[in-house]
Amino acid sequence: MSSAPEIEQSDILIRMGSILNSEMEPMKKRFRALFTLRNLGGHAAIDAICESFTSSSALLKHELAYCLGQMGDRYAKPMLEQVLKDENQEPIVRHEAAEALGAIADPSAISVLSLYKNSAIKEIAQTCELALQRIEWINSSPEVCLSNGDTTIEPVPPHPEHLRQLLSIENLEMILLDCTAKLWDRYQALFTLKHIGTEEAISSICKGIYLFMKKL
Repeated sequence: MSSAPEIEQSDILIRMGSILNSEMEPMKKRFRALFTLRNLGGHAAIDAICESFTSSSALLKHELAYCLGQMGDRYAKPMLEQVLKDENQEPIVRHEAAEALGAIADPSAISVLSLYKNSAIKEIAQTCELALQRIEWINSSPEVCLSNGDTTIEPVPPHPEHLRQLLSIENLEMILLDCTAKLWDRYQALFTLKHIGTEEAISSICKGIYLFMKKL
């Protein structure tokens, strides 16, 4: 017999899933439902999230993929692979599905990510490249601790604390702004600056944004 808390959670899952999958609900309400499902976790929550990949909103679908990646549950992998393969999905959605596969870091996703790392769509190709490197990093470093002051799974890990002490913000900025450097190294510099979080580090990140904007 189910306990009262289990029944209550089941009711919440059904209600949140219904809101998330209703095109009649305002977007802000659907987003609240999505993040409630993410926080609840479990297969039923993942199933409810996956149902919304038929939405007409690219922004919502992007966040669906993001949440599935942050949940870190390999149960979501088949849907994320399907979204990545689906050329009818917007590139921003497919990119986020690839990033989510990297966040989950299941080695069985390597084959599909390898298939799309040479995609003609640059954002998809680069995201698959980073996801493959993250999976390799995670599975070759079982002792890695991901506690960086928050619970967010980053697409590329920041440098560990002992290495951060050897790298100045100036060094990290140089790597971030170096268009000839490996994409992984530039991302690692970026997220290390994020975790340092000082005004100087923020200024370096802003320079990276400015460099990117100049290329648009």
